[in-house]
Amino acid sequence: MAQRKRFDQQTYNREVQNRDNRVGTESPVEVLTRWEETGAVWRVVHQTPERAVIALLTCTAGEEVDRLESSDPALLALVETKPRSDI
Repeated sequence: MAQRKRFDQQTYNREVQNRDNRVGTESPVEVLTRWEETGAVWRVVHQTPERAVIALLTCTAGEEVDRLESSDPALLALVETKPRSDI
């Protein structure tokens, strides 16, 4: 089984910068929106008032392929009302 890579916003920003020569232009909410728009699914696996951990799942079998961890206020507000993308 491939080892899952855990993302936090700082890691994500660094990877976006390395890939595109730009600094984290996608917010965590934009990441989830893009994930949904491609037909994939996400769901909250852990949430506190300060932080959320979201599993990014495949669109075919619902297998976890990655995680997004963030304390972004917009993301926390979104997952408070919508704990998964398929509802």
